Amino acid sequence: SAASDVYKRQVRRKMTKLKPCPFCGGEAMPSIEVWIDGNDPIMNKIKCSKCKAQTKEFLEIEEAIAAWNRRGGKNND
Repeated sequence: SAASDVYKRQVRRKMTKLKPCPFCGGEAMPSIEVWIDGNDPIMNKIKCSKCKAQTKEFLEIEEAIAAWNRRGGKNND
């Protein structure tokens, strides 16, 4: 829909650099689900284009990006 296309363009402008997939090194892509019925929120997650690993769903794309880019370990990199 037109509303979801506008939202996706806004997300692309806001996005910081996504780290590669921690499992396979694949490219990370935003996955955005939009319901236009007024009852359900927009859900955002980050998904690997290669192995399909993904974050949980978040209301804000910034939260999904932060979750994807967070890594375990001492230096969190």
